[in-house]
Amino acid sequence: MSEPITAYLLPALISKLKSDSTDVRFLGLKIFTDMITQYLNDSTIYPTIDQAETPMSSRINDLIVK
Repeated sequence: MSEPITAYLLPALISKLKSDSTDVRFLGLKIFTDMITQYLNDSTIYPTIDQAETPMSSRINDLIVK
């Protein structure tokens, strides 16, 4: 279930951060933050320091850096 969200939905929200409208930028960032927090709190998706990195955690890291 997390694949479509990290592949399509979250990048679409990131693209809204380039909008001229302050409201659109704020709402995009708010929704992105609310969604990404759920993944960061799930150790099966985003491992802790002592666990090996997964392809999903790499994708999440890339989205956060964008």
